[in-house]
Parts: sequence; structure tokens; C-alpha cells
Amino acid sequence: MYIAPNELTQIQWEPTSYCNANCLVCPRTDKETMLSQPNIVHTQRHSSTDDVQAFINSVSDSRLKSLKTVVYNGNIGDAMMHPNVDQILIGVDKNRPSVSQTLHTNGGGPWAEKFEKIGNYISQQNPDSNIHFVFSIDGLEDTNHLYRRNVHWKHIVKNAEVLRKHKVNVRWRMNRFDHNAHQVDQARDLAKSWGWDFSLNDGTWGGDQINNLIHKPKNVELYKQKVKNWHIDFSDEDYIIPNEFPQDTKQYNDVCVWKVHKEIQIVSDMSVWPCCWTSHYHYLYWLQNKNIWNEKSLSLLNSGEHYKHLRSIKQWELLMNPSKEKSFIDLKDIKITKDHLLYDVLTSNTYKHIDDNLKTDKNKFNLDVCIDACRHYGHRTNKDQIPEKHKTALAKSQ
Repeated sequence: MYIAPNELTQIQWEPTSYCNANCLVCPRTDKETMLSQPNIVHTQRHSSTDDVQAFINSVSDSRLKSLKTVVYNGNIGDAMMHPNVDQILIGVDKNRPSVSQTLHTNGGGPWAEKFEKIGNYISQQNPDSNIHFVFSIDGLEDTNHLYRRNVHWKHIVKNAEVLRKHKVNVRWRMNRFDHNAHQVDQARDLAKSWGWDFSLNDGTWGGDQINNLIHKPKNVELYKQKVKNWHIDFSDEDYIIPNEFPQDTKQYNDVCVWKVHKEIQIVSDMSVWPCCWTSHYHYLYWLQNKNIWNEKSLSLLNSGEHYKHLRSIKQWELLMNPSKEKSFIDLKDIKITKDHLLYDVLTSNTYKHIDDNLKTDKNKFNLDVCIDACRHYGHRTNKDQIPEKHKTALAKSQ
């Protein structure tokens, strides 16, 4: 199996695909309009009340004997956008207090009331609570919004005041860019004055695009058009040719970093994915193009952002879907429910199939996404040799 449930150490969950921000290189941001991708606008969701309870039950499951950490983070959503995020954190803490919870947020939404509920719980009911926050703040009032568009400094300050009042454990995590590098020391000092820890991240995923996007204005009119006409049409003549994935004859010692660290990713529809990179596919399926999962072939020779997405999902379908009748996203055994907890997902036929097909018999990745994200860790042969900082790149700066 991909990860034996009794060896699982960390769960990363994105309880909502909603976000208040349009960060420059976030996958939810459409680089033409600098606003949200139209398919995300139409299909974003919060995990339901039943989903939340199924998650809490999964975390509390005694069969997950080695579980130590839950991280609220993911691909396109900010966990603080979930209407019941306070109940999630408190529910997990009450049911399995030994598990440490860390919630990543941009911190810049009108969430003071939610933070107040969490803070009250910690300060009044459980001062030894294992609940922590990471605020991703990339600069000060005059620079943070340049990368983290639509994040309001006044909300960061108000939310910080609430958490400081309750003495909640918070870390300020700053991405260093050309436009904010001169403020690192000031940010560190401000974090210290708030009683927060501080960490600095260099090499943000997609960072090479930032200088080209930082001054690009949003295009509201084009955004409205794209949202109205969000389905992408592909010509059969252009996209239906034999499925032939190019083979690399070189030798590699590929390492699945998430498998080595015994971590798993869950998204807002409660589907479970091997890592945050592959979990991107759950919203790419929202493009709803039939050529992804039918019997037709999909060209690998065309170019373009949307085509690259389709190519990635087609490859996932061909290699990782054991069913010939349903698309991968429609398989029941990959989703957590009250009657099918995370333990059951990890022991399912689909996850056995994933494990069997993740790499070739010569220890090489089968998936392009794995090659792009993790092949460069291949020379590191054990868990202790893989640097912790890889998680920063893999989580892509929420």
C-alpha cells in the first residue's frame, strides 16, 4: 500500500477551496485577468458538516497509531475561509489532543470572530492546546499586498491582536522577493514585538514569474467574460491522437518524498491524494473536458497552459485509475466519509493500485508531476537525508 495507516505521521487538509486572495503565482489566479480561474469560481466549495465530522473521526481513529500532526494547507484555499474552522480545530484538539495542529493562512481576512473563538478555547479551556498558526505575510503594510493581492493589512493587525491577547502560538512566515527584501529585519522585529516566531523563505514556487506579474493590473471585464464562458472547448482534430508518453532511458533513484515522510493530502471534497502536487488534479478535473477520462486519446504534442493540465490528468487517469468505467475523481474509495475513514482509503484497492504504479520496476517515476517535483531528491536515500525545507517548496506558499 502507498502508506501503511499505522505508519502515517502527518495529514495535510485543505478544508475549503475558497480564498480571499489572488496571490500572483497561486494556481487559483488566472494570469490573464489576475483574478480567480473561472472553473474555480464555479466549483469552489467548503467541506460540509458531515465531511468535517468524518475528518475528525479519521484523525481520532486509533488505527492511525503514529499520527502526530495535522496541517491545514493545500492548493487554492485558505483554511480560515471555512465557516466552521474554529469547530474543526477545537474538535480535533478535544478528540485527539496529542496531535499537533498547524493552520497556514494569509491572515488578512475578516476573521477576528473565528480567531476569538479559538483563542477563548485555548486560553480558557486548554492552555496546553496543541493548536498553532502560521501567518504568511510577505512584507509590511506597503508591500505585502503586492504579492498577496486582496489581503488587507488592517485585518492582519486585527487578527494578530486577538491571537496576542489569548497568547496563541503564531509564526510569521515571510517569502523574500526583490520588492520586499529590504524589509526583512523590520518584519522580524515586528513579529518579535507581537510575541511571534519568524521564519524566512527564499525560492518560492513560481518565483521567476513574479517580477513580470507584480504590476500587472486586474482585468475585470475579461474576468466576467471568462467566468460566463468557462468551459474550454478542444478540437478533436487537435487533441485526439495516440497516447504515447515519452520514455527516459536514463537511470534514476527516484524518491517519493511524501511517502518517505509518511504524509498524505486531503482536499475539500474529501478526496485523498498522495501529495499536494497530485491533489492539484482535483480542481483540474473541474475543467470537465470529456477527453480526460473517455477512451479517446489525447495529444501530447500541443502546447498551452490548459493543454498541459489536460495532459497531466490524462496521464494520471491512464496510470493511476484502476477503473475503466469512472474517472478517478468519481471513485468512492478515495474519499473520506463517515463510513469510510482515512484508514479505509489508505487500504483501498485504488491506493494499492497507486502504489504499484507510482514508479517503474527500475525505480523511476511514472508521472511527470513526480519527476518535476521530486526527482531532484532521488540521490537522498533515507528519511533523515531529505531536508525539511522541501516542504516549503511542496506547499507552494499558501
